[in-house]
Amino acid sequence: MCRRCTCEQYDTAIADGCPYHTRFNYKEENMSQHPTEIKLPQQVEAFREFDEQTYAMHLDKNADYSPANILIAGEIGVLVRIWDKFCRLCNLYGITFPTPQPAILNLIDEIDTSNSEKISTIYIRDKLFQISKQCEFDYSKAQEKVAKNEPIEDAWKDMANYSKIGFLKRINKWGR
Repeated sequence: MCRRCTCEQYDTAIADGCPYHTRFNYKEENMSQHPTEIKLPQQVEAFREFDEQTYAMHLDKNADYSPANILIAGEIGVLVRIWDKFCRLCNLYGITFPTPQPAILNLIDEIDTSNSEKISTIYIRDKLFQISKQCEFDYSKAQEKVAKNEPIEDAWKDMANYSKIGFLKRINKWGR
């Protein structure tokens, strides 16, 4: 077996489209390390360990859920799960999402209840500009919180797995 991937041998790897063999034209007997492997060995090792951990997590969770939940919900369902994990991570890092809806609704009410001739386009534009400024992210106050239930690392792993699941659903390999 190839030491870079799961290909049994180089010839079938090319035919199967192995990304290592086709992109870099590596042959097992004269395979050299990728420049990233040489320059950043700890990063590369941690990346491989992360992949192994997320793969094990995928197997365990897939046994609990079955592939049906993704087959029914589709890619949009996967995006909802990714969004949920993203929002959780933002909350745990102290990042909040400014919401323009209340300010916009107030502006609509103001327009509806006033004499429309008194409210100019410039006034509306200026109000919308103020609302947009209120909706800018300010990361300077972000501060990591302690997770009470699930560690932050697990949320990152879940997001990685959901990305892979969405891709597999996209190429019609999920649940097969």
